[in-house]
Amino acid sequence: DEWQTELACVRQECTDHADKLERAKAEVRQLTDQADEWQTELACALRDRRSLWNRLAAGCREVQAQLQDGQRQVDDALAAAAAEVALAHRAVRARQDSQRQLDVISASH
Repeated sequence: DEWQTELACVRQECTDHADKLERAKAEVRQLTDQADEWQTELACALRDRRSLWNRLAAGCREVQAQLQDGQRQVDDALAAAAAEVALAHRAVRARQDSQRQLDVISASH
């Protein structure tokens, strides 16, 4: 029962991390769309005025920085989720091994 409860907690943590990962992916998609819009506007600005081009270039740099930050967050969330899954698997295996040993000891008495 105790390891089932622990496994349920670990599963919930993994689900929470997966939810965070999905939110981060959605943010990256949103930022990518925003970057595409900026680049489209940038193409028009190059035909129009140099000052507008400068503003849009600054916006693109900002969006690129946000995208890189979003990608780092996705990478961090993936690494954390993978580590927690590995930890959960080890904990479950350890509990199962302990239970088997207890069963063997109980059976021998």
